[in-house]
Amino acid sequence: MRKCSRKAWNLICKLGNDHTTSKLHTNATANQVAHQLVLNGKTTHRVKVKSKIDRSVPLSDPTFTRRFSEEELKDGI
Repeated sequence: MRKCSRKAWNLICKLGNDHTTSKLHTNATANQVAHQLVLNGKTTHRVKVKSKIDRSVPLSDPTFTRRFSEEELKDGI
């Protein structure tokens, strides 16, 4: 059973099967199923919308975009 999981699963099902309980079968229409799915999807609390973080660099700040002279480059190096 190490290589065939189907055999192991079938054995587990046979060992764990309780024949004393009755199997109750209920008929459900498609509308009943759809109605329950709609009810399950509704929430009573409001969902908080996460705000997006603005990571764009403002265009009005010329600190990193302005031109520099050779003297500033030499001082920086």
